[in-house]
Amino acid sequence: MGSLFSHAGIDIDDVPLTSTQLAAALVCGLGAFIIGRWYRDLQYLDFLPGYRQLFCPMSALGATLPSSSWNLGLDWYWQFRETSYFNKEHDIVSIVPILSGPSFYAVGSWEVATQLLSLPKPKEYNIVFSIWGDNMFTVSGDDWKRHRRVVAPAFNNSLYSLVVEETTALYREILHEEKWEDASSVVAPDFRRITRDLAFLIIAKCGFGFDMTWKGFKPGGEGAGDGCMDVQQALYYATDIWNVIKRMFVPKWAYYLPIPSLRKLDNTWKALDAYLHQTAASRSEKVVDDPEAASDFSRSSSSDVFTRLVKSVVGLGKLSLSEQELIGNVFMLMNAGHDTTGMTLCETVALLALHQEEQQKVYEEICAVLGDQEPTEALLKQLSYTWACVLEATRMYSPASSLTRILPEDKVVKVQRPSPKEIVLKKGTLVIIDTVSIHLNPHTFPDPLKYKPSRWIGVPESQVTVFGTGPRACIGRKFAQLESLAFLALLLREWRVDLALNLDSEGPEETREEYVERVFGKAGLNGFVFGIKSRIPIRLTRRR
Repeated sequence: MGSLFSHAGIDIDDVPLTSTQLAAALVCGLGAFIIGRWYRDLQYLDFLPGYRQLFCPMSALGATLPSSSWNLGLDWYWQFRETSYFNKEHDIVSIVPILSGPSFYAVGSWEVATQLLSLPKPKEYNIVFSIWGDNMFTVSGDDWKRHRRVVAPAFNNSLYSLVVEETTALYREILHEEKWEDASSVVAPDFRRITRDLAFLIIAKCGFGFDMTWKGFKPGGEGAGDGCMDVQQALYYATDIWNVIKRMFVPKWAYYLPIPSLRKLDNTWKALDAYLHQTAASRSEKVVDDPEAASDFSRSSSSDVFTRLVKSVVGLGKLSLSEQELIGNVFMLMNAGHDTTGMTLCETVALLALHQEEQQKVYEEICAVLGDQEPTEALLKQLSYTWACVLEATRMYSPASSLTRILPEDKVVKVQRPSPKEIVLKKGTLVIIDTVSIHLNPHTFPDPLKYKPSRWIGVPESQVTVFGTGPRACIGRKFAQLESLAFLALLLREWRVDLALNLDSEGPEETREEYVERVFGKAGLNGFVFGIKSRIPIRLTRRR
């Protein structure tokens, strides 16, 4: 049978397509493909309400472009903190991008999150955290149990005593080296530098056993890749998150190019890797040759996490970790510990500077518990209100902004909003547990944008959400707690902290309200740690 065109006497081959028509056909075809794929994704997720924007916020374009009505952006949970999850009336939403990136579930309810925390972690989203080797943070299932069996015993009372001692000693060094000893009032232009470097040094001393001082520590020293950088500087350099990202994604051939920054990165990484393997091997030999080898190490070396992990590895034999996994765990504790603790400590001080009435309560508690004594673990445990202030700062600016999980099979979860019911989450889909939104959810935390440390008084440890719950809760919680309390007790017993206005603003004198908007209102990811983005200038005035 001839076609309609042939019956009409028209040869279809004689009708040329113009470039405009061809382009239009291609655009229509591409559009149909995109819409069809998008519809299939929506259908697969049972059309669960959520966000339908151009890019996945975790894709290259979605993360780079700012948050807007057509792109969520990487910091969407903060940008839309008051209106996300349909004004907090949905516990879970679906995010189905139109153009690029995977669809996923976003969870803004702690009750729903607790049903999902036991799910496995997707390796592809944790690859940057395993750059030095697999570790407790990146593995799941039986592998995670094997890692925890080795790592958990390293966190014990002797380590915690060392943390308090080293924090106290470093605080004294800060006073001397920063020229605060004889001053009645000082301004720290960027208080985060103080707390971040403090947290780094505590981890370096208590984690690796390095004998480092505030005076001798010069972060980012010159000559890092040509043999001039010492191991402590190399360690600081290798834990900088932007250097980690570069190391992950720069191709190997690029290191042969005449680019000094890449040569520095490659040489430092290789030298540090060789040093850590050598150190692990030498400490292993000591433990094997002499079961009482710990007594041969210096005080800091015998109590540090690295040495204790080595002893645990040797003791467990085949059930233990490889040397690379050992190093991976120590580095993960390093990365997870110093940036998060440093950020949270700074934000706690800033919030107490903003809320003078809360600072006064903390000061009175410190005086009542410590008096003129040096901090000890037993005394610090009594600072319940001071710790509540840290927890509240951690709630308001959750350093771990999200947790990723993958659904190996369909899973039924119970939700309360928009109405109590069960929802089936689909196999193979990514789940993002949005800890920022969870901790700013008014159904769980009334007045979530207000700083209220008292909300944590009397809350059982098992219900403190900011460090996670269950077997995968933060293993370094007590380490961070004692470090934070020791520093705050020493600082606030001696100094009253206040906001240092006008340091980073232009024009007429800045008001406290303008400072709050400029500093506290702008948060987001700083590398992989969530928190206040701008510098935090703090004024310290001596109390006595």
